[in-house]
Amino acid sequence: LMRLLHVGWGYRPLRFGGVIVYVEDLLHALASRGHEVHYFCAGRCDSTFVPRVKTWWREGIPVHELRNPPAWVTPLQGTQRPELDIEHPGVRELFRRVLQAVRPEVVHIHEFYGLPARIVEDVKQAGIRLVITLEDLHCLCPTFLLYKEEAGENCRDYEDGRGCLECCRRAPAASGRMLDRRPPTCPCRSHAGPSRAAT
Repeated sequence: LMRLLHVGWGYRPLRFGGVIVYVEDLLHALASRGHEVHYFCAGRCDSTFVPRVKTWWREGIPVHELRNPPAWVTPLQGTQRPELDIEHPGVRELFRRVLQAVRPEVVHIHEFYGLPARIVEDVKQAGIRLVITLEDLHCLCPTFLLYKEEAGENCRDYEDGRGCLECCRRAPAASGRMLDRRPPTCPCRSHAGPSRAAT
């Protein structure tokens, strides 16, 4: 039996859809088999407006909820501040504290929504085994969909994000902070083609 830390975005009823159903069902299935299961997630905002971790229990599983995540995202508008999808020292410090408290044998990341991608480095530096199962395309695409709406085709741009500029320019007015921003280079995207992008 193992001590596991799963990482994702939100929980029901804060969010809905197939991804959170899958993640929560997996957590409960693993716990029912006797594993010690923890869940770290970007969660809701409260009146403090300060990023902090609130730990609470849900059906026997400890939830380490990152309240007031700076990288606020929505499925319909994508990311609002692309640079926060990559790095946020304060959030990383909070995540490292959870790693130290839980001492997981395996970290399983399902989504990077609301979290900096460099938490991967924190897991590796701690010497913890890491599994990443991407349930969406958020870490590869600032609009979340990896789809060129104007052309009506899947995106196949692997040229360091140049194609992202066009999609961001065409983003809805509500996500204006995303317009004309050059997406930062993801630390895990050293790939040059489709074969590596899919791993």
